[in-house]
Amino acid sequence: MRTTRLQPLAIDLFVQLAHDSPGTAMAQLSGCRSLARAASSWGETALQAASHLGHRALIACLLESGADLDVFAAAAMADREAVRSMTAGRDRDLLGVHDLPLLHFAVMSRDLAMVEALLAAGAAHSSPAASLSPLHSAVGIGSTSMVRVLVSAGADVAFTDAFGETALDWAYDLRVSDPEMLELLGATRARAARRSA
Repeated sequence: MRTTRLQPLAIDLFVQLAHDSPGTAMAQLSGCRSLARAASSWGETALQAASHLGHRALIACLLESGADLDVFAAAAMADREAVRSMTAGRDRDLLGVHDLPLLHFAVMSRDLAMVEALLAAGAAHSSPAASLSPLHSAVGIGSTSMVRVLVSAGADVAFTDAFGETALDWAYDLRVSDPEMLELLGATRARAARRSA
């Protein structure tokens, strides 16, 4: 059987689809399973893209097509047993693609039990080397329950992302109207600090 060498542009387009159009990526993957293991010109795979965005159906399709499960994909799939075994004896301050913390991938699973399991295992919730905090991710998906759990676990509401924005800034940018989420993120304290300044 003859194998076709994948063209770099085709891989780049596929990884971009994994970000923006997971359904289209799955359709493309059905015609070329070798895309499941290919890395783009910037070094990112479709599995990494799907994992950091929480595209669970695409992650499953990539794994079925031969991609290797890593701890970040396992967290995005809320596979608590796989995450537990992959993190045993390892640093809990793991960063994935784009310097995203392991808890980001758990948040993107939209499974509160996955987030709670990682917190209970000692996963870092405010890694100084991370490009953003899991609080940013929880705000991004609009999950007040995840924000509550992260804040209760000691997540730093003052942590700034790679662009200098806090999770509260994200909430304002996304026009979050949930008063509980805003309060958890320190909206009342921020207003009081501005008034006293």
